[in-house]
Amino acid sequence: MPWQDLVFAVGSMVGIIALLPTLRDQTALVPRRTSLTSFAIGGIYTAAFVSLGMWLSALGSVLTATIWFAIASLRSDGGEAANSG
Repeated sequence: MPWQDLVFAVGSMVGIIALLPTLRDQTALVPRRTSLTSFAIGGIYTAAFVSLGMWLSALGSVLTATIWFAIASLRSDGGEAANSG
């Protein structure tokens, strides 16, 4: 396992820990575009890490993408916040 795989995996785990409060906060509103863009980037990173054989990094990226998808599904403002006012 290359050391870079471990570094990226640890970075993903830190990011996941940072996102969990948003996922748990029922009053949190995150723009859907932000969440879905981050979800897509996580998917692209996952594919790139798999192609490089960096399995821990791929796991971290897919978990991060999953958290972003959950935020998009559960904590999205649906675009209303940007359009109101």
